[in-house]
Parts: sequence; structure tokens; C-alpha cells
Amino acid sequence: MKAFLYICLAAAALMLPASERMRSIALEVATVAIIGLDQIIFKGGYAEVRMVDSAEFDDVINEPGRVVIADFHHEQISVVRSDKSELDVAINRLPSKILVAKVLAGRNMELMDRLQIQNLPTLRVYREGQLLEEFKGDVDEKKFLEIVKYHMDHPNSSPHRGGYIGSIKNDWLPEGVKMRPSSPATPLN
Repeated sequence: MKAFLYICLAAAALMLPASERMRSIALEVATVAIIGLDQIIFKGGYAEVRMVDSAEFDDVINEPGRVVIADFHHEQISVVRSDKSELDVAINRLPSKILVAKVLAGRNMELMDRLQIQNLPTLRVYREGQLLEEFKGDVDEKKFLEIVKYHMDHPNSSPHRGGYIGSIKNDWLPEGVKMRPSSPATPLN
């Protein structure tokens, strides 16, 4: 049913307009409609995305019960959705427990200075005002999503300043190395 609906909307968008410009606009409208239908009917509950400025930033990162991803980036001239990165699409499909705060660096220089953000793009993960993680430049999508889901599933998690390495398994020691049995401490002479 879902695939059939997508095919019908795309076919209608491509067949109606006569000019290439109108066809691209119709395709963009159809894409927005498909994403909206997908969110409302089929899946629902995606992450909320907000454009945030300096005045509201502190209130947004302090929202109770939510993990906030602050996305600091340059203003993009193009508004075509196909220009979005795979990471943006994946972030937007996170559950509704996530709030994505998009901050345009050029319009919020005092915030950038206050937070000491010099590299763009920068992604920061907050919970109730506390900075949990920070990623600068190109981000490994899989690792980033794993970290966000970890903090989402563990509401009492603390910041991982040394970088997230994942959960430690029972066999974390190298092969051939055995853990010492724990023994009561002996006093030093």
C-alpha cells in the first residue's frame, strides 16, 4: 500500500507540469507530501526539528525529558531536499524523544563565541542542559546514531568525554589474557 501510494504521487508529479521548472517544483511538493504522509499515517512520532537562535537556545537545550541534538552549521543557499545529507535524514527519522535544534552560525555569532564553537558543522548532544557529546566536521553516521540512541535509552547516562566506545562485553580482554581474581587488599608495610 505504502509503495503504491509513493509511486502514484511521483507519477502524478512528473506527468502534470509541462516545463522542467514546474516539474521540479511539483516533485518537491510531492516529496514534502510523501514525507508528511509517511510521518502522520505510517510511522508518526519523528524527531521535532526547530530553527533556534541565540535567544531561545538555552531554553531549548533545557527541555525536560528530551535528548536535544544541536546542529550548528552554515546557512545553505539551496533549499532542495535532495541536497540533505544522509545523516540529516537519519537524524530527522529518530523518535519523538529527540529534539533537533538547527542553529545557523552566521546569524548567531554571539552564541557561537559563547559556546566556543569554531569548526562547522558541529553536532552537540544535550540532555536537560548538560552537554553529553560533541562531534566536529564529518561525522560517522552509524556511530553518531548509536551514541544518540544510547543516551536516549539511558536517561541517567553521563558525558563521555573520552569518546564513546560502546558497551563493554564480557570478552573485552585480548585473547590469552585473563582477569585477575579479586582478593582482599593487603596492607602495605
